[in-house]
Amino acid sequence: MRKILLSVFFLYSINICHSQSAQHYYEKGVARLDSADYVGAEEDFSQLILIDPNISDAYSCRGYARFKLKNNTGALEDYSKAIDLGTNYDESYYYRGIIKGMMKDYKGGIEDFDKALKIKPGNPKAYLYRGNSHLLQNEFALAIQDYNLAIMLDTDLVDAYCQKGFAKQMLNDNKGALIDYDFTLSLDSMYETAYARRAVIEYHSNQLHAALKDMNKAIKINQSEYLYFFNRALVK
Repeated sequence: MRKILLSVFFLYSINICHSQSAQHYYEKGVARLDSADYVGAEEDFSQLILIDPNISDAYSCRGYARFKLKNNTGALEDYSKAIDLGTNYDESYYYRGIIKGMMKDYKGGIEDFDKALKIKPGNPKAYLYRGNSHLLQNEFALAIQDYNLAIMLDTDLVDAYCQKGFAKQMLNDNKGALIDYDFTLSLDSMYETAYARRAVIEYHSNQLHAALKDMNKAIKINQSEYLYFFNRALVK
């Protein structure tokens, strides 16, 4: 009986140490995420996964660290593992959707944004990124729908206005596009892309002075974008 009790006590002690060690790495990893120490966070969550490979939060947190470190392949694997383990967090689908979009898997990204929005329908950026995926598949009407939904949830989401303007531009709704670009710049006067895109419409409308003025503004904000210089040369 004494041997049995000692064995039970030994196993119980192992479980306590296991739990304490796992908690230690989890808390340390979260603290490092909060301080933007993504390398350290990745190491801590990797240690946690070695201790217990069935903690879905460990994979989703490590996935975020890897995402911030631009390790998209590793992040994709981690978010997929977190989802496989049964996590029902919208963030796992949301970030996996973003990563799939960066890898040009737009259809897969849309599917993940659909799932993220089913869990949390009030996330304006999920609509924004889903709209971007539609846009990159030339599904301009669907993209506009998503940008409008994003704006309904966050009227200051400047990217949604600019992207909506571009989708309208692709549908030859230049009047609507100009309205969106103007509003984009009313929210953020340093939004270079809005100036550059507005300049294209002005150029094709033979408003050369206005186009040149907008291209100059875009170049003043970002002198590393060679396309702005190319377009300005065309205007001149």
